[in-house]
Amino acid sequence: MKKSLLWLVIVLLSVSIVTVFSLAGCKTEKEETVQTEEVTAEEVAPDEEEVENAEVVPTEELSEMEKAIEDGKKYAGSTINVMVSGDVALSTLEGISQDFEDATGVNVELSIVGWDVLLQQVPISLTSGASEWDVVDLWEPWIDTFGSTDALVDLRDYMSVELELIAPQIRDLVAIGDYVPGFVLMPSWEIMFYNKDLVEAVGLDPEDPPETMDEFYEWVKELSLDTDNDGSIDRYALIMDFTVDWGYIAYQHFHKAFNGIPFEIVDGKTNVTFDTPEMEEAINYLKKLYDEGYMAPGVLTEFQWDVTSMYSNEEIPLLQMWDMYSAYLDEAVVDKTGFFAFPGKEKGTYAGTAGHEILGIPSSSSNIEAAKAYIKYACSYENTKMRALVDGASPLYEEDWENPEIISAMPWLVEVEKAKAFETPRVFPVENCNELLIYTMSKIHEVLLGTITTEECLEDIQAYADTFETLDTALGKYSIYMK
Repeated sequence: MKKSLLWLVIVLLSVSIVTVFSLAGCKTEKEETVQTEEVTAEEVAPDEEEVENAEVVPTEELSEMEKAIEDGKKYAGSTINVMVSGDVALSTLEGISQDFEDATGVNVELSIVGWDVLLQQVPISLTSGASEWDVVDLWEPWIDTFGSTDALVDLRDYMSVELELIAPQIRDLVAIGDYVPGFVLMPSWEIMFYNKDLVEAVGLDPEDPPETMDEFYEWVKELSLDTDNDGSIDRYALIMDFTVDWGYIAYQHFHKAFNGIPFEIVDGKTNVTFDTPEMEEAINYLKKLYDEGYMAPGVLTEFQWDVTSMYSNEEIPLLQMWDMYSAYLDEAVVDKTGFFAFPGKEKGTYAGTAGHEILGIPSSSSNIEAAKAYIKYACSYENTKMRALVDGASPLYEEDWENPEIISAMPWLVEVEKAKAFETPRVFPVENCNELLIYTMSKIHEVLLGTITTEECLEDIQAYADTFETLDTALGKYSIYMK
C-alpha cells in the first residue's frame, strides 16, 4: 500500500472515531459509512516510544468529581430522570446537571417539583418496584422506612470517600446500620432571621439578639406594634410555618428550648415522652405569645413560602426558617438581615433541627450506575462548595466549616453551628411517624385557639403516641439524641 494512501486511511479512521465518540448514544436520521481499504493493526500501531512516554493519570489521582465523570462516560447516551424539590435545586442544580451531561454524555432530565408532588410520587416509586425515576429527593422518614429494604440502592461503597469527609452528624442521618440508602446534597438547619432596621426602629440593639427564651419573649413583645392606635396589635413580630402539616418542625424548637426530649429508647423500644413538664412549658409559652397577639394569626394556616414572603416584603421582623432560605432573599433584604440560633431556657443553650436534602436511587431504576455517577458528581466537594458560595447552602464537607472564604460569604454559619450543637430530631423512630406529628400539631392548635386545655392536650397526644410501634431499623441513628 502506498504511504500516501495509508495516511489517507488513517486520517479517515481518526475522523470516524472522533465522530462516533461525539455522537455516542445519539440516533441520527441518516447514517453515513466511509469505505476504506482494510488496514492491519501492524500498519497503524503507535510507536512503542510514544506509548512509553504517554501520560497516564492513575485513577487514585483523580478527585471524586473527576471519577464521577469517568464513570458517567461509560453510560453516554443513556438518560436518567431526576426529581427534586426546589429546596434542593436552589439556583445551581440545573447548571450542575447540565455540566454533568456535557462532561459525560448522559442525558439528565431534571424535574423540579413541590413537596406536595414528592410526598405522593416518591413512596409510589419506592413501593411499586417500577419507578420511572432514577434519582429522587428523599425525606428522612423514607430513609428510615425504606433504607433497610431493597427499595433503595446502597451507596456505602460508591460514596465511601465522601462519607469519610462529611460530618458524622450528617452521615448518621443517612445511614441505616451499615447501609447507606441516600447521600446528602444539601444540609440545612432552622435558625432565626431578623430585620435589623425594624429591630433598631423599636429601640432594640440589632447587634445583641436574644440569648434566652425570656429575652426572646421581650424581643417579640417590643417588635409587636399597634400601628393604627386602635388598641390591638397589627404589626406582628413573629412568623413561622406552624401549620398542622409541618408545624412540628417549628414547635420542637420550643420543646427543646425548655429541655424537652421527645422520646426515649428503652430495651430496644421507642417510648414517646409527650406528657411531661417540658412539653407543658413549651405549649404554654406558645399560647402566651399567641394570646397576646405577638405571633401573626397566619402561623396556623400559612405554609413555608407564604410566611417567608411576609419576611421578604418586610411586613414582619422575625422569621423562623431553614438557613438555606437566605438563597431566596433579595440582596437588599439580606444586607439588613441578622441571624441567631433559637435560644434555650438558659444562656448558652440553643435549639435546632436538621432538614437535609438527600438524593437516593430507587432499586427499580434501569440506569443505576449512571445515577450513581450523577449523585457523586452533584454531591462532590467542588460542587457543594460552589453551592455554599453561590446559594448560601450550608457546607457539606467538614473542612469547609473552617474555610474563611465560606465563613465570609455566610455570616450566619456561626449561628447554624450553635443550632447543630443542640439539635433535636425532626422525626422519631416509630412507624408512620408523620401521622403522629400531624395529630400532635392539631391538638396544639386547639390549645392555642382555647378549645382544650394544655393538660387535656398532653393526655390526648400521649395516649395516641403510645399506640405507635417502634421502627426497629432506625433505632441506632436516633440514639445520638438521647442526651
